[in-house]
Amino acid sequence: MGDTEAFARGYVEEFWNKARDQYVDENFAPEAIYRDPMLPNLPRGPEGAKQRKATYLSALSDEHVDIDDIAAGDDTVAVRWTFTGKFTGEFMGSQPTGDTITVTGIHFFRIANGRIAEVSTQYDSAGFLSQVGVIDLGG
Repeated sequence: MGDTEAFARGYVEEFWNKARDQYVDENFAPEAIYRDPMLPNLPRGPEGAKQRKATYLSALSDEHVDIDDIAAGDDTVAVRWTFTGKFTGEFMGSQPTGDTITVTGIHFFRIANGRIAEVSTQYDSAGFLSQVGVIDLGG
């Protein structure tokens, strides 16, 4: 496993699956940029990753992220993932149901100077919002 791949695997396994928030303190650059289409104003650095995770986990529990695919280059790595969790807390005004939700997506990481400098994610936000009852996709 190359260095860039190790950053992505650590983010999923340590930060999300083992709930070790120190991972981002140790591996994110102080000015790292985190881009999430549903959370456009995340702070820079490790706090952006922590705030993003806290936002989603305020509504979801028993979470787990599986790595479906990974592709790494010299300073970039892409991870295709599947998230599962139970909808146990309010989200955007929608009340919890206890149902298990599943969301798929991709994270792109850029590594610079031995740290994660940038993260961009794209995922099935419409499917997520539908599963937690915020929007109705009519199906």
